[in-house]
Amino acid sequence: DDDPTYDIMCKLDLEHLYRENMAFLCLRFGKKDGCGSKNPTYTFVVTHGAGGGGSTGSAVNRGEKFGYVVDGIYTSFDDILNSPVNTIQQNNPYTVDSNGKYSWSTDPSKYSRSNTTFVGDIKYKDINGDGKIDEKDKTNIGSPLPKFTFGWNNTFHYKQWDLNIFINGSYGNKVGNYNAMKLTHMNSAWTNQTTAILDRAKLTAIDPSQSDWYNHIDNVRVSNPGASIPRASINDPNDNDAWSSRYIEDGSYIRLKSASLSYTLDKKIVKKIGLENVRATITGTNLLTITGYDGYDPEIGASTTSSNVFGLDNGRYPSPTSWSFGLSVSF
Repeated sequence: DDDPTYDIMCKLDLEHLYRENMAFLCLRFGKKDGCGSKNPTYTFVVTHGAGGGGSTGSAVNRGEKFGYVVDGIYTSFDDILNSPVNTIQQNNPYTVDSNGKYSWSTDPSKYSRSNTTFVGDIKYKDINGDGKIDEKDKTNIGSPLPKFTFGWNNTFHYKQWDLNIFINGSYGNKVGNYNAMKLTHMNSAWTNQTTAILDRAKLTAIDPSQSDWYNHIDNVRVSNPGASIPRASINDPNDNDAWSSRYIEDGSYIRLKSASLSYTLDKKIVKKIGLENVRATITGTNLLTITGYDGYDPEIGASTTSSNVFGLDNGRYPSPTSWSFGLSVSF
């Protein structure tokens, strides 16, 4: 084939007890670079509604999230000693042998809950397997581009009643919840935090007879090892709020975008008062959203300040629910 471009179109037009008009799912995969190329170009086009209308964009490296991968919480001193050395924090006590192998110091007195990695801190994954955590362990932690988006628009008719419903959504995209970084950091006594921090890693004493047990790393453990939020720490010596998979969430959603209910008065009644047609309509928008995203609104899209920032929730104002009423009168 001289033109290695393949089009897939599915279009369905129905008119039965109600009218349904969908032009849904038009995907074009441009394969001019070949499927086996290192960076093949994928172009997507989606059309919907009676008149179509669509958008086109590159699905390669656009807005992908880049950061550390969270590998749990340090639950004890032994857990720290058996984990890759966190070199992000310069105060961390560690040694490097003649072979370049990094090891945590086994001396508990060299650790401080205020100045070094401590029990209850985030454990990052050693992506390149060199035994330490540094900038080289940052990786792709999620794409804001959905695997597919969809929309469904129908108008139902029954006697003088009409009901129009529009449902849309997306599946497979990731959202960077930047708000969560600021609202679960716990590094200030003057900053509001979300209730999510109630499930933070809680430290308890191994030997409670030691009065200042919380200052001794070898006498501290996490009482809720399944926690995903680190301990509270003003200094954050472990850099727990580094951009990581901790803040990446599934942005998939399905939304009742709009619903409109109309009633047309019987023409016999309308003509008695000297009119041709009377139609009343009530419309609601953004009525229901089903999603697993913890933020206000999963429908983030591109940043208003940079087209290169995509799918990052930095306090975007959520889509409001609204109601409107209309009356159409024909003379």
